[in-house]
Amino acid sequence: MMNSNDTRTHARDDEYDYIVLGAGTAGTVIAARLSEDPSVKVALVEAGGPHTAALYSTPSLWPLQQVTVSDWNYDTEPESELGGRRLNLSRGKVLGGSSSMNGMIFLRAAREDYDAWRALGLAGWGYDDVLPTLRAMESSSHGESALHGADGPIAVAEVAQPHPVASAWVDAAIAAGHPRNDDFNGASQIGAGYFPLSLTGSRRVSSATAYLDPAWQRSNLDVLTYTQALRVVIEHGRATGAEVEHLGTVRTLRARQEVIVSGGAYNSPQLLMLSGVGHGDHLRSLGIEVVADLPVGDDLQDHSGVGLYWYSDTPGLDEASALGEAGGFFTALDDAGVPDTETMVYPFYNGPGNTWADRLGGSFSIIAQVLRPHSRGTVRLRSPYPSAHPVIRHEHFTDPRDRELIAEAVRLNLEIARQGPLQEIIVSERLVPASDSDADILDYVRTYGHGIWHPMSGCAMGQVVDERLRVHGVEGLRVADASVAPTEVGANPNATVFLIGERAAQFILEDAVVAVGSRS
Repeated sequence: MMNSNDTRTHARDDEYDYIVLGAGTAGTVIAARLSEDPSVKVALVEAGGPHTAALYSTPSLWPLQQVTVSDWNYDTEPESELGGRRLNLSRGKVLGGSSSMNGMIFLRAAREDYDAWRALGLAGWGYDDVLPTLRAMESSSHGESALHGADGPIAVAEVAQPHPVASAWVDAAIAAGHPRNDDFNGASQIGAGYFPLSLTGSRRVSSATAYLDPAWQRSNLDVLTYTQALRVVIEHGRATGAEVEHLGTVRTLRARQEVIVSGGAYNSPQLLMLSGVGHGDHLRSLGIEVVADLPVGDDLQDHSGVGLYWYSDTPGLDEASALGEAGGFFTALDDAGVPDTETMVYPFYNGPGNTWADRLGGSFSIIAQVLRPHSRGTVRLRSPYPSAHPVIRHEHFTDPRDRELIAEAVRLNLEIARQGPLQEIIVSERLVPASDSDADILDYVRTYGHGIWHPMSGCAMGQVVDERLRVHGVEGLRVADASVAPTEVGANPNATVFLIGERAAQFILEDAVVAVGSRS
């Protein structure tokens, strides 16, 4: 494991073959994979610090990272369908990015999600195309099979000793007529059960622990922590490096082959726009020279949802708990065989005004969410200065189809809560809609609805990058993170972002071989 005092976190060189901007889920995977070739030199640039403290490794502590120095701590602009509220947007500012601060739920998207990407003309992104990579990534508790891998870098398993709230909810969902699902990454997502988690023993598995720690001692990999990417240097239509700042000192790193932007669904659009890649009119209004006029920051998506909360006769949390241990996938509006809503269950109150005391037991939370939202948002620059937070508009529930679905999803979860296994632990309602009517549910959603912190798109394949993640109109520049997804996936997205990182590394290495061959 890396040492947080390792002097290799400071740059030793100004020239590299590859520069990866952002050490989040995908960026860390890419840097680790590229540095497996000792003949190339790789820089991994991260605005945050190391991931070695207990705050990052202990599963139950992830909520304590929010609104700290390891959180980008963004906010939306006022959300029109959520009573004009600004929503906090936690994003990991640490090695491993949000994989070092999320709830560790490790879910693939449905077959239909990946096949929909291929149907958009994105060759190589269908389910059958990506399944070999998904299998190779994981070391699954289900063992080696046609659907699972057993010796990959990411340990994946369901919780061994579920919290009583999790067990009661699964039993209640089954009592309400829903099937049990013992493998959400298997043949079907439909049903209720225990989530697969990226855990090994009682420790989190992040991209930093799974990929970066084994690569840490490679002499050809420089990890530059507390280093902010300011812009990609683009000369004569080619990315040639990056301007970065470390402790007040600005310097330029040069890239002999490629620059890979991996800042995530908010920071990657921001960095591209600061570098002259984006909507021309928007960039010119801020005095930024336009390099490539592309729809950067468009079609921002997130799972929209709302929490339901009850007082209960249940114990507090064990520090080894990942908190979100159980949940399910359901078809709330139509029975086409593909779920349209997901439920996540937490054995504590994580609603409005929650405090540390709420983690001591006595409440639980059920989060209902829209899996494939029709509402679309944007990311734009607030100013030409990299230190300014971007302007983020998610526009949750602005499409009436999302409002229709969340109403049905809330009713579905209220029905589960009426079943005997949950009624046995419920003391009283803590915060729920006044009734299960559309009017009362939608009024409740306007007051308490939120995003699920699963942002995707903004630099979408087919619009900003091609199917090999190369930015249109700029040579030597790729984007690889959640922002390249053309549509939100119907599951917690972290596993898909790992997939994007692995695929990006494959593309880069394959294209490098082709380039060498063309010169010989």
